[in-house]
Amino acid sequence: MGGGGGIRNVVAIPFAVDLDVANAAAAYMAGDQIGAVMEVLAPAPFLSGPQGQVLILQTMTGNDADNVKAAVDVLFFRVAPVDVGDGNAFAPTAAEIASFIGLVSVAAADWAVYGSVAAVVKAGLLEAMRVVGGKFWAVVVSTGAPTYATANILKIKLAGVQT
Repeated sequence: MGGGGGIRNVVAIPFAVDLDVANAAAAYMAGDQIGAVMEVLAPAPFLSGPQGQVLILQTMTGNDADNVKAAVDVLFFRVAPVDVGDGNAFAPTAAEIASFIGLVSVAAADWAVYGSVAAVVKAGLLEAMRVVGGKFWAVVVSTGAPTYATANILKIKLAGVQT
């Protein structure tokens, strides 16, 4: 019979995860970690085999009630990188970079202001990330020099599908 050319059904399950970035009321420099390393639990049902499940990040939104409009990179890792602490230079090791699975860059010009609140939407990302064990880690790293007047003000939401 042979062949092997069949139809494979792939089920895509939507996911949405809220992240609270534990930023300080402080000034940051380019390369600084903003907040802590965040563990992101994939929502149930999440079936992960030895090779891992694939999450497809479609949209990242953010809001900042301090209206800072910070230029940042949000990096994603399969294995937790060392948390260097809020306001310290983020410098992943070669082993940590080996578990790097994605990146979303936000420029200061990407933010829109509504009243006194800044909001950003990065849509159409299609960032495919292989995740093992139903969780991954996110780190926010400054690419500018923002100053926050209020602690714990930066919020991020990730949305996409898991296959």
